[in-house]
Order: sequence, then C-alpha cells, then structure tokens
Amino acid sequence: MKQKLLTASLVIGSIVFADVVTKRWALATLFHNLPQDMLGGWVPFTLAFNKGIAFGLPLPSAGR
Repeated sequence: MKQKLLTASLVIGSIVFADVVTKRWALATLFHNLPQDMLGGWVPFTLAFNKGIAFGLPLPSAGR
C-alpha cells in the first residue's frame, strides 16, 4: 500500500510540476494570438486562455 501511495504521489507531483513549468514558459515566451513555429515549423504554438472550466466547457451562469 505504501508503495502505491508513493508511486501515485510521484506521478501526480511530476504532472503538476510539468504543468506549472510549461504554463510559465508559455506566458514568458508566447504572445497572445500570434502563432510561433517551434521545431522548425512542425509545431505551431499560440497563446490562448480558456474562459470556461475544464475542457472548454462554459462557466455556469450566476443566475441559475
């Protein structure tokens, strides 16, 4: 049980770390709505912000 908890903690911690690092890199490097080619033009990156919740779903309206 301790081994599974340790493994899960390392995996989740690694994912959160990678998420934070890549978001900071994107904010520092990319410009809003201006695509930048990476890897010789094979991978275009564009900085965009999600105004909804997970997977682009809209926020629930406050009046409901």
